[in-house]
Amino acid sequence: MNDLMQWLEDLKQYGPVMGDWVRRRTVGTHRVEDHNAYEVTKRHLLDSLHPRTMTLKLEDRFQESPSAWTLRFVRTDGPNPVFRGGQYVNLFVELEGLRTSRPYSISSPPGEPHIDLTIRAQEGDFVPSYLTQEVEVGHSFQSSGPAGHFYNEPLIDGDRLVYLAGGSGITPFVSMLKELESQGFPKEVSLVYGSRDSEDIIFEEYLRDLARRQKQFRVHFVISEPKKGYRGQRGFLTADTLLSVIGNVSGRTFFACGPGKFYELVWKALDEMEVPVHRRRRE
Repeated sequence: MNDLMQWLEDLKQYGPVMGDWVRRRTVGTHRVEDHNAYEVTKRHLLDSLHPRTMTLKLEDRFQESPSAWTLRFVRTDGPNPVFRGGQYVNLFVELEGLRTSRPYSISSPPGEPHIDLTIRAQEGDFVPSYLTQEVEVGHSFQSSGPAGHFYNEPLIDGDRLVYLAGGSGITPFVSMLKELESQGFPKEVSLVYGSRDSEDIIFEEYLRDLARRQKQFRVHFVISEPKKGYRGQRGFLTADTLLSVIGNVSGRTFFACGPGKFYELVWKALDEMEVPVHRRRRE
């Protein structure tokens, strides 16, 4: 809260500095020191709003499914940055002298006092295994600031959206949905979530609860390897499957996020459904 109050105080000071600089330029009395003061103030505010790097301390963690955990971070070197639901950060990890990074979508919405990253353990990749199984609360990491262009543009994308998620590709959509919820849910959204196992659906409880609370939101789970007795939608996100759960595609904008082969499958389905290219977004 103290960081936020300081940022607001800086913002109040920015207006007079910029106004004085512009006024001096207008009347022809611009001085080097005025320009420098303006540039320093501008850079300070831009770094607060859109930091290039951040220091994040692990505050807590929650298990979302048998294979996925949400890691909750607080920023310790400034206020939380401005970002859009759907963006990601690069988290830097150092293990046994090796420094590497992984991009992770932010799963918390903008405006929260923390930053959540939801990570699925992956066989053969030591970084998510370390983050989900070994790292201790209180540990600090360096990360990039929020980045990426995978978010809703209201003037372009319209009010009827379809989110197509595969596995851990659900994470940016959760941030988007929570952001929409904070706005009163002004969009009509259908989420089609493909998962291999019905028992390893990330954020299942939240998604089902949101569908009960928001008439503008519908969620459809599609399981590729269902266990005996499963009675829901089966298979993959093919054109036939998508049409069966969302109906008419006219006027809808499609967002897709998932593993590499997921995009091949989904793009083929969108081609078959004749969804225009300008109505498609991918993470």
